[in-house]
Amino acid sequence: MDKRLLGLAAVLGLALASCAEDDLVEAANQCRSLISNEKFSDAFTLCEKVCKNNDGIGCLGTGLLYDFGKGVKQNHSKAVEYYNKACDLNNAAGCYNLGDFYGTQQEPRLAFQYFQKACDLNEISGCYNLGVYYRDGIAGIEQDYNQSNQYFQKACDFNAGEGCINLGISYYFGKGVKLDYKQANQYFQKACDLNIGTGCRNLGLSYSEGTGLKQDFSQANQYFQKACDLKEGKGCFIIGHHYQNGKLVRQNKNTAKEYYGKACDYGYQDGCDAYRKLNEQGY
Repeated sequence: MDKRLLGLAAVLGLALASCAEDDLVEAANQCRSLISNEKFSDAFTLCEKVCKNNDGIGCLGTGLLYDFGKGVKQNHSKAVEYYNKACDLNNAAGCYNLGDFYGTQQEPRLAFQYFQKACDLNEISGCYNLGVYYRDGIAGIEQDYNQSNQYFQKACDFNAGEGCINLGISYYFGKGVKLDYKQANQYFQKACDLNIGTGCRNLGLSYSEGTGLKQDFSQANQYFQKACDLKEGKGCFIIGHHYQNGKLVRQNKNTAKEYYGKACDYGYQDGCDAYRKLNEQGY
């Protein structure tokens, strides 16, 4: 089942406590159960009824079912209609989904507006996307690292690892903040603890180079390995490079080739090139 639909089931469960009327509570509860059990046709009927009672959760659910064609014929226009109603009822996920939709339709200004409302309603993915808009100056938004860091901070505070990564990069390069390697590493650490591979790899580099903390090659390799385990291609590539050149580990070109292959599988082109070269050499 699609992760967003699974997420909807969880959201419906959380919504029960806020529903005042017993029948609406029961309808939301049944809708949650039907979605969890992939009985989408029945779920659609219930969610639509809940939406007609001006409940944002029901509107979000109906929109998602239209969006993915579950229990009803796929119809993106209808999905947007229900997301709009959900957002008007201050359902944060409805606002975020509208931002996501308009982003794919090359209407970044509209996307920005809905991400803003989603973030105001504490939808953390909306906050993260606002950070990206300000960081990159998208849709005519003036590039502003101070603003982007504020949104990344909010995302990170709510354990969105990508927000932590971007804050770490800001501190590492002094973008919108005073350059501070120690602070950067703290954010890389948090991202890594949240299983964001890039955070682990960046922390590995800091240990390897002694940037903002004591140089420790053993620690560096542990973080590169975790990055690789999390399917972060560059982390795998770095370990492969170490094995190929006997750096920090006993030289083993067959093992190097294995790690380069993983890097390639995870989308890191340098890994593909290195794998091919060792393959041509007979390893």
